[in-house]
Amino acid sequence: MYKRQRLRRRLAAVIPDPGNDVPERLAVRDALARLGALDREVLTLTVWEGLEPREVAEVLGVNAAAVRTRLSRARARLRELVGDDLDPPGHVSSVLTAPTPEEDR
Repeated sequence: MYKRQRLRRRLAAVIPDPGNDVPERLAVRDALARLGALDREVLTLTVWEGLEPREVAEVLGVNAAAVRTRLSRARARLRELVGDDLDPPGHVSSVLTAPTPEEDR
């Protein structure tokens, strides 16, 4: 029994609690519902279904450049609705917007 408890503690230290990101998931879900159908479609196919822009282009009957443009615009609209707070640490936008030590003074 003691081994199981020790294992649980060790796993808890390494594996994040999925309940911690529930508010962020709800915010993203609500923002997706407020997006237009085309934005939702391209985001769903690329992010959740894991398709490449070339594959999404085949599904939608458009060229890959159009998919990349739609995806960029859809991400920007989603970011406007949700805010930049959901970028994971180390993400390009969070690194670029992080205050420098001089700015903290």
